[in-house]
Amino acid sequence: RVWLQQTAFGIPLKGGMVSIHFMNGKVVNTTNSGVFDLKKQINSISPTLSAKDAIAKAASNVGINNIGTIELQSKENAVYIFKPVDGLSNIEIHAELLLVKDKQEKVQLSWEIQFHSLDEYNFWNIDIDAKNGSLINKYDQVLHCDFGRGGFLTSPTVDNTNSRLGATNPNNGGTDPTAQIMAGSYRVFAIPTESPIYGPRQLLTNPDNPDASPYGWHDTNGVSGPEYTITRGNNVYAYADKDNDNNPDPDSSPDGGASLVFDFPLDFSTQLDTLTNSKAVITQLFYMNNIMHDIFYKYGFTESNRNFQAKNYTGVAGGNDFVWAEAHDGSLANPRKTDNAIFSTSPDGVNTKFTRSRMQMYMWTGTPPSTLTYLTPSNIAGDIVHGSQSDWGPSCSYSITGQVVNALGSTTPASYVCGTVTNAAAISGKIALIDRGDCEFSAKVYNAQLAGAIGVIIINRQSAGDSLIGMSGGANAGAVTIPAMSVTYKKKKKLRDNIGTATVTMYRISTNNCLDYDGSLDNAIVSHEYGHGISTRLTGLSTGTGGTSSCLTNAEQAGEGWSDFFALSLTKKPTDNKNTPRGVGNYVFGQSITGSGFRRYPYSYDMTINPLTYADMALNPEEHDIGEIWTATVWDMYWNLVEKYGYSTDLYNGTAGNNRAIKLVVEGLKQQPCNPGFLDSRNAILKADSILYGYADKCEIWSAFARRGMGFSAKQGSSNSATDQTAAYNLPPA
Repeated sequence: RVWLQQTAFGIPLKGGMVSIHFMNGKVVNTTNSGVFDLKKQINSISPTLSAKDAIAKAASNVGINNIGTIELQSKENAVYIFKPVDGLSNIEIHAELLLVKDKQEKVQLSWEIQFHSLDEYNFWNIDIDAKNGSLINKYDQVLHCDFGRGGFLTSPTVDNTNSRLGATNPNNGGTDPTAQIMAGSYRVFAIPTESPIYGPRQLLTNPDNPDASPYGWHDTNGVSGPEYTITRGNNVYAYADKDNDNNPDPDSSPDGGASLVFDFPLDFSTQLDTLTNSKAVITQLFYMNNIMHDIFYKYGFTESNRNFQAKNYTGVAGGNDFVWAEAHDGSLANPRKTDNAIFSTSPDGVNTKFTRSRMQMYMWTGTPPSTLTYLTPSNIAGDIVHGSQSDWGPSCSYSITGQVVNALGSTTPASYVCGTVTNAAAISGKIALIDRGDCEFSAKVYNAQLAGAIGVIIINRQSAGDSLIGMSGGANAGAVTIPAMSVTYKKKKKLRDNIGTATVTMYRISTNNCLDYDGSLDNAIVSHEYGHGISTRLTGLSTGTGGTSSCLTNAEQAGEGWSDFFALSLTKKPTDNKNTPRGVGNYVFGQSITGSGFRRYPYSYDMTINPLTYADMALNPEEHDIGEIWTATVWDMYWNLVEKYGYSTDLYNGTAGNNRAIKLVVEGLKQQPCNPGFLDSRNAILKADSILYGYADKCEIWSAFARRGMGFSAKQGSSNSATDQTAAYNLPPA
């Protein structure tokens, strides 16, 4: 592939890429994400706004208005590098003058500003108009897959079939008598086993693929013999980051010794981020990252196609860009960071503090959100609402029913209850209603607890609208023993209007005896995250400051969908057929293998189980919801090809329908333009079929896309909009 970057007056057009694809010396495909007559669209190439002022504008667009002095550190080519700024970022800040297409497809002179948030939870890429300082585009280069869905509102029942995962599994301990004489051995939940609820761990010997990892998983120099005996090598460095500083916790990477035996016990009756369990968890994370590397190497995610490796053995492309894989992320330093998984992708060959390819795996509560059910009086009964759950006190499991009363404190305003409760007799044995404001949440709840309250409902400010707040603890958090929830200002009215007669139930029940689940043990989640790296690296070419990956930043793009597809295709069970409902994340959601997972619908060819089509995109344009539509479609294509060519358990060298489907998706990623819409990506898969198989499977591909609304007459509209498409269900006339 040859990529051309469009410029005007020496300034690059962000995402303005032309690609030319060759095979056997002939052009087989071209794509164009550039702009015709670019120079004519530009009024000026001289910014009115300085780079420093653009940084301040960018900060204000993520809610940060009070920052320290902005000082230039250096300039490298066209990139201005600024020192870390107090209140904004602890890492350098980059600024570059670019031409940028706005939401109306008009080209604007822009400052592209990139900076990490103080906690490095976000890596912002913000385009600020260089003439007037307005916001053009904003996106987070850290892909957050917190997967939440509001499916818990209608019923307080839970599935407890997952409450003692592995407790009786004889293979869960490091007791195999032959383990110590095996080299390169890993006790893991091995593909296609999706997670602990799908089967036991196995001790695998030398699972590395000789084509993808010719010197094994612990090599970094291309010479026989491992450079590391810990969970580190050419493809990934796996470790714990419990203190959330994005550096390996000391001695957190388990050591397999000279024989590379990684056989560690795993006790599901205790917390999984303990030192003992962590060895098994990080071994699993190391294994799965390497499996993703090796399998997708065989499907075309190779060194020349910018895969993740410390050393590129063929000598092509960058190297020096293995994946930093963090387990138990922030579990010690920041307990609020749960129920999430993250991947950020650096450009090929780049591995710096400013930008590196990093996977961050979090702990999962496995517990449905808290609910507040109104019981009496009859005019409000039956209303069920979410309450934002604190991560302190009995936060994972409780069921409290009681009368709601106003609590009053000794300080002004009394409804804030920042001082001693003055109406203790009224709230004793009751659920206290308290306004947000002035003091720490734990102080309010603790004051009510001392007065005899059995629970607390905190009302958010009216200015917050329908949003809920995450209630951080504070000095009294450790002393709180009663549940606390937050509700919106609008929802509180029914309670305040019926004080004296209102009764409610505060409910939240853990599925796992208040022990967290660990995302690193869910192979579907790990493969999903790694999949973001694959789709980002294969789509377009690195552009922007320092070569930042920016060809999957548009509104109608299938990033989440490709990742779910990879997870499904690597974890198909032998008993699955095309109509089998496939949930994603059943383990971390505390569900059984028949659970629906954290998507709106489980994936299935059966459209009574998963009815999503292209027409649903405009109704729910959130990126995970969009991704579900893409996954449902390519999963249909997968089964069309399995029916035609059969299924192979050999994910490396098989030639059956499942292998063919994965190959088409990966090649399609290479063939699509920068910032593709769904129909662009459909056409890229069709082009992949023509290149790889001479159009042998065009009917199977078209049938899958047509039944999900991406048929011949469908209209994409702008790929920068997720609400302007037109679905169609017809096949091409031929």
